[in-house]
Amino acid sequence: MRKIAAGPQFKVFEWQAVLAARVLAGRAQLPPLTVQQKWEEDRIALKGDGVLFTVVYPGLEEYFETLRRLAGEPKEGQPGRRLPPFDANWPRLLLQGHQRRIQMWKKANEDARKRHEGAQEFLAKLERFNHTDSAAIALSAT
Repeated sequence: MRKIAAGPQFKVFEWQAVLAARVLAGRAQLPPLTVQQKWEEDRIALKGDGVLFTVVYPGLEEYFETLRRLAGEPKEGQPGRRLPPFDANWPRLLLQGHQRRIQMWKKANEDARKRHEGAQEFLAKLERFNHTDSAAIALSAT
């Protein structure tokens, strides 16, 4: 099974980039403009014309397979990224990776908070010491 290290958006970007590169290199063709416009109209009707328009989950498998079909495979001997067929385990793996990153950032934030609190306590002690030391110097000068 192929491991997915990045969240779904990075896989989407990667696969979109492969398709775009192949189109620009003349190795793949987009559907006719009328088909693209119909897809956009249907998508707006389904998701709206806001942020949800760009959300590909649920529907990840259909989206990835569409990108893969449009990009095609590199010809024998040609360089190019081979896009593997969609794996039904990817959404679960992507979510698990996302949850691990959330936990990592929570821990990093908690560790930083503790370091900050420790530094604040140290500065408060230093301030008290400086104040006490300054008072002692002032008394000894009199």
